[in-house]
Amino acid sequence: MRGRELPGGWCAGHCSLEQQLDDDTRGFLEGSHGVAVDAAARRVALPAFMQWTAGDFGGEAGMLLFVGGYMDLADITDRRMGYRDYDWRLG
Repeated sequence: MRGRELPGGWCAGHCSLEQQLDDDTRGFLEGSHGVAVDAAARRVALPAFMQWTAGDFGGEAGMLLFVGGYMDLADITDRRMGYRDYDWRLG
């Protein structure tokens, strides 16, 4: 049983912190500022900050592995990877 949902997807009670972080990560990656997938063009565009922190993910292969843990990228074979422009209004 899950606890009471709070604004932003957070819940009180029975949700673990790990589950909350996973849910928020998935929500961000699938959201309008997250990963853009163009299956026809076999292109994956990652958020700009991932390019800045590529070493933390183990390079491009690590970033795709991380994102693939939250999104289905299986349909995109021989994909090209790029990065979205950063929206400086986000902060």
